[in-house]
Order: sequence, then C-alpha cells, then structure tokens
Amino acid sequence: MIQKGITLLARGIYINNQNCIRISYPGNELIFDQQIRFYLTNKYPSIMPFVGYCYENKIQHIFLENKSNGTLKDFIENNKNQIDLTHKLIISYGIAHAMNYLHGHEIIHRNLKPSNIYLDSNFYPYLSNFYRARQIKMP
Repeated sequence: MIQKGITLLARGIYINNQNCIRISYPGNELIFDQQIRFYLTNKYPSIMPFVGYCYENKIQHIFLENKSNGTLKDFIENNKNQIDLTHKLIISYGIAHAMNYLHGHEIIHRNLKPSNIYLDSNFYPYLSNFYRARQIKMP
C-alpha cells in the first residue's frame, strides 16, 4: 500500500476476477463523492475504467481497473534508457487525446502528472485521480 497525502493506493485486488487498484479516502467524503460522480459520468477510452466503490469502517474506496505497466512515473523510473520513440509517441498522443476530451467537456484536470497516468500492455495511457478536477462554465 502506498500512502500519498490523503489517499491510499493498493494494487492486486480482484473484484469479479478483475484485477483492480483501490484508492481510499479516509474521512474526506467531498473528494470521494466528486471522484465517483466523475467516473460515473465520464466513460472514455483514455480515462481509467471505473469498477466500483464501497464504504468500509468509515473509509471510502474507489476501485479502478489495473493497468499492466503501472504508472507512467514508475515506468519512467524503471526504464529510463529503454523507452523508444514509438512508445513515447503512443503515450504523448494518448495523453493529448484524453486532455482534448476533458477540455471539450469543459473539465480541467488540475493534477496531471506521471503518477496519475497508468499504462496498459500496449503503453496506451489512462488518466486517473480527478479529485482536483473542476467543471468550468464558458460564457
């Protein structure tokens, strides 16, 4: 389990035979509710697939589909000199594609960083951690 600020992240959890990650929000119902609403209303190929949520001992948990290559941060740290141009372009294009979707729906992520981007087995990126995201209204 990894502890970062107010969230706790656990990997290797299975729900209905699906490998998931669990993000826990101890005592912060506002952030938890915002994340649930976001994942339920924004289904998109570049956004981490939502599996479910639960409450357990006053701690809220969100379950997202796990991606085989972990976070972009971990991937970069473990493969510094081994990322070829093709994989860099796949990752860059996927992130740009996701941001285009969000901005097209007037959503600002506000926390885009390598630790909030997961990579699947084909190095396609998926955005996560939308607790700082905001819906903006254009005039």
